[in-house]
Amino acid sequence: MESSIPVLVDFGAILGERVRVKISEVKKNFARSRLEEVILSSPHRTKPLCPVYHLCGGCQLQHIVYEKQLEIKRLAVQDALIRLGQQKVELLSVIGMEHPWRYRNKGYFQVN
Repeated sequence: MESSIPVLVDFGAILGERVRVKISEVKKNFARSRLEEVILSSPHRTKPLCPVYHLCGGCQLQHIVYEKQLEIKRLAVQDALIRLGQQKVELLSVIGMEHPWRYRNKGYFQVN
């Protein structure tokens, strides 16, 4: 009997794209993979501005247009809150920056 499990792509694929991946690890409920090739590109894909984007890992969403990045980040927060037990989560839109490139911020926030 063949079973199917989710396959997570570690870096570079955009939801909705058709891609070729190489499985790197198989767990009980999911598998991890590395992107080998984008077969059908997303309309949200863009060329990263940073020349070392593929090597560094510091700007993981730079291959996605900025407006879509904001949506992805909002959904990530919503998903995290739901996983923490929030039954009903309603988030406002993420307010982006006028010039979202060439900066680096890191913040730690305590939540009670």
